[in-house]
Parts: sequence; structure tokens; C-alpha cells
Amino acid sequence: MCIVAKLSDGREFNMSIVLKIANGPHVCFSKVLEKANIVLNNAILADMYTEPWKQRFTYSAFKVMNDVARIAGVFGFSKINVTRSGLGFYPLVDWLISKPINDIKIVDDVFDGVKVRLYYPTTSEEKLIPAVVYFHGGGWVFLDADKYDHVMKRLSSTTKFVIIFVEYRKAPEHIFPAAFDDCVKATLYLLQKGEDHRVDTKRIGLAGDSAGGNLAMAVSLKIGEQQLPPLRFQVLIYPTLQALDLTLSSFQEFDVPERQEMYPCHKRVDDILAKYVRLWSFKLHCFVCQQ
Repeated sequence: MCIVAKLSDGREFNMSIVLKIANGPHVCFSKVLEKANIVLNNAILADMYTEPWKQRFTYSAFKVMNDVARIAGVFGFSKINVTRSGLGFYPLVDWLISKPINDIKIVDDVFDGVKVRLYYPTTSEEKLIPAVVYFHGGGWVFLDADKYDHVMKRLSSTTKFVIIFVEYRKAPEHIFPAAFDDCVKATLYLLQKGEDHRVDTKRIGLAGDSAGGNLAMAVSLKIGEQQLPPLRFQVLIYPTLQALDLTLSSFQEFDVPERQEMYPCHKRVDDILAKYVRLWSFKLHCFVCQQ
């Protein structure tokens, strides 16, 4: 399903989001869809597209970082490590362009050996709160909880859900299935022991963007094999559900021109997917490529 977000100036923006709802009498499709639209409009899109300078500022910073990493590679430095260091500007960007959010309690924890960060809405009066397990993007190689901190705060503040951000292991140091295994372990732990963390285990969903959308779908497939409370929904934000051909119409139509100029799709396949999976043993594993 593609959700069209309506901006305050009347424009519409198609985020190409896949929203899947679990079957069952306890799930109200309209309410989940409403939550997803709220998150899109208020937590992700509104600031960027009603104030275009924020988007230009962000992409300019990425462009500079990408150029620095490329030059560093010419001199023998690791482009990955340089890029990771450069991404440290994320919190600064948040501070410059975003309003502070003070109604969230943050707890760092470990779920079955996997680091997680929990965001609790302090305004919620429920004893057990519904939750979203969030898997971040970054090509399975980049980004972490600190870089997503403000977005996760806004998601929790807007939806009144507990957000569990999973710090899965990154490639190329840890190739597939390391990230997938971490995400499965953290999700299983929450389904089994969520009440210890004020989470209603009957109201848990998954979400992720880009590579995180891939992980959310893969975890859903794996969890479906278990005799556990079912996951209630998925919110997959421009998910990488197939990773062999990034020249398809959906990539071309919904990608951002500035990002295409900075890092074309075909290069992202070569540079990122190869770091996540050993291509010579890829064989279309169902937990890597779901389409």
C-alpha cells in the first residue's frame, strides 16, 4: 500500500510505504492506517517539505560527506570508516533543524544479547503500552541509535507507542545473517518478556526504513513460524524487498533526485549489498530478498 501524505501547504507526497496488517479480530485497520499517516505527516515529512531549506541543508551535508569519503579512499583510507565518522553530524543536524521533544523517557537495555534503546511516551496512562520494534536503514552498514534518536522520539511522542530501536550488528564486519539474527532475537525476547518492560505483547508491530524495511519483512516471515503472540502489523518505509535490480520503476519514481546525483542506484548495489551478503553464496535467500 502506498500512503499519500498531505502537507500543510496542500501538496501531496507519495512515500511508497508498504503497510501490512495481521489478520485477527483485535486489529482495526483504520486505526493503524491513521497512526501511520500521523507518523508520516507529523514525525517524518512535515518539517522537511514545508521548510525546504531543511532538506537542502541535509542533502548538502551528505554530499560533502560523500565527497570527503571518496577522496579519502583515493589516499588509501577506508571509505566506510570515514563515512561512519562523518555521520556523526546527524545529532547536530537534528539540533539545528528540529524542535526539542521532552515527553519521552529513554532506556538503554539488552534483549537476549542485543543492544536496544526503548522510547517511552511519558504521557501514556496505560499500564501496558503497544510497541513498535524499529529496524533502521543505512544499507546494513551505517547509522545507529544516536543518528535516529530524534526521529524515534517523535514516533513515540506522536503515536504514544513504546519504540524499541534495535542496534543490530553491521556489515562488512558482520555479514548476513548477523543483522537478521539480532533482529529476530530482540523481537522474540519482546514477544516473550514484553510485560517486564511495560509492553503489551498482544499489540506489537514491526517497522523499518530501507534496509530496515528488509529486516522487518524478514523477521515477520521468521516469527510467523513460531508459536507466539502474532505481530499485529508492519510499516515498511521504502523497503529493500528485492535487491538485485535497483533500476525498476519504483526506485526511479520514488527516489530523491539529490540522492541519485550523490550515489546512483547501481553503485549502491555494488557497494552496499556486496558488504551485507557474500554474493557468490547469495542464491536468493528468502530472508534477504522477499520478492
